[in-house]
Amino acid sequence: MAKLLKYGDLHNHLTLKPFLNTTNNNYSSIWEFTWTTYVARSGKARTNVQNLINGQVKIIFPAMGYIEKGWQVLHSLRFKIPAIFRNVGDLFIFLLDTNFAQINDFYNLLVKEMDYLYNQRRPPIDIPAQFRNYELTFPHNGQEFELVMEDDSKIIALPSIEGAHALISGTLSYDKFNLDVARIIDNIKQIKQHPVRPVFITFTHHFFNGLAGHAHSIYELTKILDQSFGLGNPIGTDGWRVIRCLLGLDASCGQWPILIDTKHFSLAARRQYYDFVSKEMDYSLPIINSHAAYSGSQTIENVIYSYPPFSHNQTNISAEEVYHIWRSKGLIGINFDQNVLWAGPKVPDAHKIMENIVSMVQGSLDYAHTTGQQMPDETIWDIFSIGTDFDGFIDPVDSYPSPLSFAALEKDLLQVFSQSQQFRNLPVKISTELFVRKFMQDNIVQFARRYFDMLS
Repeated sequence: MAKLLKYGDLHNHLTLKPFLNTTNNNYSSIWEFTWTTYVARSGKARTNVQNLINGQVKIIFPAMGYIEKGWQVLHSLRFKIPAIFRNVGDLFIFLLDTNFAQINDFYNLLVKEMDYLYNQRRPPIDIPAQFRNYELTFPHNGQEFELVMEDDSKIIALPSIEGAHALISGTLSYDKFNLDVARIIDNIKQIKQHPVRPVFITFTHHFFNGLAGHAHSIYELTKILDQSFGLGNPIGTDGWRVIRCLLGLDASCGQWPILIDTKHFSLAARRQYYDFVSKEMDYSLPIINSHAAYSGSQTIENVIYSYPPFSHNQTNISAEEVYHIWRSKGLIGINFDQNVLWAGPKVPDAHKIMENIVSMVQGSLDYAHTTGQQMPDETIWDIFSIGTDFDGFIDPVDSYPSPLSFAALEKDLLQVFSQSQQFRNLPVKISTELFVRKFMQDNIVQFARRYFDMLS
């Protein structure tokens, strides 16, 4: 009998480790633990499909896109050697397996990764018997989505891209760009026809892509890695052309909208994009921040300041952004990277997640009151979901290190929300049980339904 699949995750890297391995002439499957013949490989994938099934995960948004070249350029020296990552295993991925000098077409790698994911939608023949009847599915419309929602042997994959560098054909190095925007537009048109067509794109990542500026995000390794080129830049003219094509606002770019994820945008780019959606588009486009945590700041510009106990990370969002995401009927995925989620005194991980969410709600109410805008109602609880960032280069919270922890997370959240005086004091009320169900599963399902409604 198939397990009851129910949970959702807005951001994880299902393909990152196995695809890196496979592109270096080794077979590796998203269905199994990821090992290689290299002793230095950084362990097994947390989001392999067996873990998704055993963790009762129904909907995932696997992030695709190869790793940027900026990771191999040492600060100020500019000669190319791999940077030192969080653990020795991650360093050796690059020492032994990745030759950045040979990468001159990130778009080609993106298509290969999309093909790889699609070709592995069914389990390999040597998989244990209890997993053989499961399958990843990629619904393309509301009818297909509803059909697979009713089938517990189907895991729904709604892919995303992390970093618009993945759309670029041609030369792309650390600080030199030869961008052919017409070619990028053609690439977007092609991926909108792929069986694994993306639902959204995190437009920037850790390094400049020539289209829009990125936020400071590498803190522990600031003296080693240099993010300064393009750091803080706004969205450029070429970037706006690409964004309009992705969203389907350019009629020649097809009807399939690829929404914009504001995670990793510079503060200037965030200001531009939220103004665009709120003023030019009148909130008709859902805004996503797929793996977020709260900054404690009320406005975008003040994210540069520290607001303990929240993590002082420039990619973390402000109350203003929470408000705009609510108005747009978008979605915020809560990041499970402990260095992004929390910087205050040591408390249980469920408490950190609760405190982030409750403070975001209170912050959005304060922002609306201060600026005289429409006050959030009970639908503010519809914008929060899990967005783990599992299998990215993160340090996961200790209590919930993989999808196998989701049932425990649900139980713990029921307890901490029921005990939270701050939650009970909020003027927008919801029961603990209803909100936790929304956070763990329902909000992602409803977001997917709203997305497919855009196509009709």
